[in-house]
Amino acid sequence: METLNAISSRLADRAAVPVGRPPCPIGGPRTLQIYGGYTFLSNTINGVPGSRQPLNGWDAAVAFPAWHNLRFKIDTYAYRGTNLGAPQHPFFIMGGGQYTWRVRRESVFVEGLLERPA
Repeated sequence: METLNAISSRLADRAAVPVGRPPCPIGGPRTLQIYGGYTFLSNTINGVPGSRQPLNGWDAAVAFPAWHNLRFKIDTYAYRGTNLGAPQHPFFIMGGGQYTWRVRRESVFVEGLLERPA
């Protein structure tokens, strides 16, 4: 019967054997960036004083694999709410670029997105 130390030593040797390609670092050149979340907007779409009820909504974005630290990004978000009794459901789709700098273990990015007017 094997001792516990012998079993754990054998399992550790098996775990140390690399399988497949090495993992890509987070935010590396071969990865997608996917984002989703909640968003809140102070309702000033129509500009009427005294009619600023907030709008609640969602946001989702995807940034494709980087080429020389530059990514193509698509961002979409939507809101729901009412203003003076009228429903408001704005929906936006934007696209553009995101440039990322690595600073030690962190990333700093700048993005520029454009939207086609309705």
